[in-house]
Amino acid sequence: MVLLNAKIVNVFSGEIVDGSIAVKFGRIWRVGSVDDVIGDSTRIIDVGGRYVCPGFIDAHLHVESSMLTIRGLAKAVVPHGTTSIVIDPHEIANVLGVDGVKMFIDESEGIPLDVYVTIPSCVPATADFETSGATIGLDDVRGLLGFRRVVGLGEVMDFLGVVNRNPTLMGKISMVRERGLRVDGHAPSLSGKLLQEYVSAGVYSDHECVDGFEALEKLRCGMWIMVREGSLSKDLNRVLGYLVRVGVDLSRVMLVTDDLNPMDAFKSHMNKLVRMAIECGCNPIDAIRMVTLNPALYYRLDDEIGAVAPGLKANLVVLDDLKTINVYMTIFNGVVVAKDGNLTVDIGKWDYPPRVYRTMNLKKLPSTDDFAIKVGNECGRAIVNVIGVEEATLYTKHLTAELNVEGGKVIPSVDDDIIQVAVVERHKATGNIGLGFVKGFGLKFGAIASSISHDSHNIVVVGVNWSDMAYAVKCIVENGGGIVAVKGGSILEILPLPIAGLMSNLDVGEVSAKLERLYEASKILGCRLKEPFMTLSFIALSVIPEIRLTDRGLILHDPLDKSIRFIDPVRKFIKT
Repeated sequence: MVLLNAKIVNVFSGEIVDGSIAVKFGRIWRVGSVDDVIGDSTRIIDVGGRYVCPGFIDAHLHVESSMLTIRGLAKAVVPHGTTSIVIDPHEIANVLGVDGVKMFIDESEGIPLDVYVTIPSCVPATADFETSGATIGLDDVRGLLGFRRVVGLGEVMDFLGVVNRNPTLMGKISMVRERGLRVDGHAPSLSGKLLQEYVSAGVYSDHECVDGFEALEKLRCGMWIMVREGSLSKDLNRVLGYLVRVGVDLSRVMLVTDDLNPMDAFKSHMNKLVRMAIECGCNPIDAIRMVTLNPALYYRLDDEIGAVAPGLKANLVVLDDLKTINVYMTIFNGVVVAKDGNLTVDIGKWDYPPRVYRTMNLKKLPSTDDFAIKVGNECGRAIVNVIGVEEATLYTKHLTAELNVEGGKVIPSVDDDIIQVAVVERHKATGNIGLGFVKGFGLKFGAIASSISHDSHNIVVVGVNWSDMAYAVKCIVENGGGIVAVKGGSILEILPLPIAGLMSNLDVGEVSAKLERLYEASKILGCRLKEPFMTLSFIALSVIPEIRLTDRGLILHDPLDKSIRFIDPVRKFIKT
């Protein structure tokens, strides 16, 4: 195949070069003048002066957050110019362990998308604070290192384990580094001496920066920065905008999505992030580098992907211009796989084994009374700890509130937006139910629940009354997982997620349509968050400040010594 009349984006030299590209055996054969290799069997594509750049790479992505399978996600993102993703499958690993990781590797074979894998490092994220469906130990990491397309160790979320040099965690890091592979980080707000101790352990990157000051400190420590712009965490403008303004070198900066819902994946992917980077003031070629050459260099894949050069894989994107970054054509391994926003090849479904559809293992379905937070006094007032959630961030705030006690139970206050939240264990039939209060959802009626609950993926539910909370959990269990909105004991909308309680085997359009209806249902319940279900799913992520809830209880991050500990939902009872 030959691409004629192209404006070739050279990410090595920073130039736009007029020329053509010859492709043979799925590799780039020649760049520039190609007339001498054109024969009778050559397929010629005249791109009409459009820009040709390397295929886009998402360097950090959790497929499970899209609620799609690997193939379902490929159908969504390939038309947007994405030809490679680097996944951290710790979501499915927390449910199914090593088997889940292997399933993803198997499913990714033979599709028009290169799927590289980082081995989950912290399964569970914090073993002492939550119940997961599986664990991944040293021997598991050693075994997975032998699989093709494994490029490193997934985000090391247990930063305290690193700083304190936990032997098991350090063993995983050392094992991966000895193979010459990367160790990804996860260090929200970490700075100063603790950051330097974290980096000195061999952690190479971070995707948790929420402002440019944090990113710059980490860059100065030698870390590679993954600037995140996902469906919930939207950090690109704050982080990259600052780095561009201060004029620092961007060669160790990448753009990633981390967590992407199906509606966003359907509309755009890395092309949107490149456009946003340009709007932040980035030179277009620098913006393209952050989703091509930079991630390829970071993961040491630059001998395969990341540039338009002889010998590299013919993973190419044809763009209409360098302003809108509208994708005209996607080429994978020398084959046109998408054009004008539509796939031109068939990506079939993959059959998951029966085990993935049987992951709801509760001791019993919780009753209404199981969600009540009880005190030893019949009536009065209680000062309670509250999880404060906000729009467009994973971070929570530790708040307090004063609530009524009636019949020995603490009563939520819908008027003050202090409502109940619970995490129900669903892997090992422990019967654990973590209870707490949350502010920020704005619910006036009913409940919403999900079996997506990072990272152990127990069932998380928030509601204004205990009966709707119990019914929402029942609906999730009966569907083998999913997301549901209920009101008055009736389902407003439900999206079943029967694959490990995380994913649907429907196509992106069908999943997006159901999710859209769930958003509308949440508005009927009074919810004021734009991303209520992704916000709900992160309430249990114990490694992010300030306050979280798992199946074992309420967890507080102590900002003084960077420790985490359990606290009671009720701080104090006030007699009245």
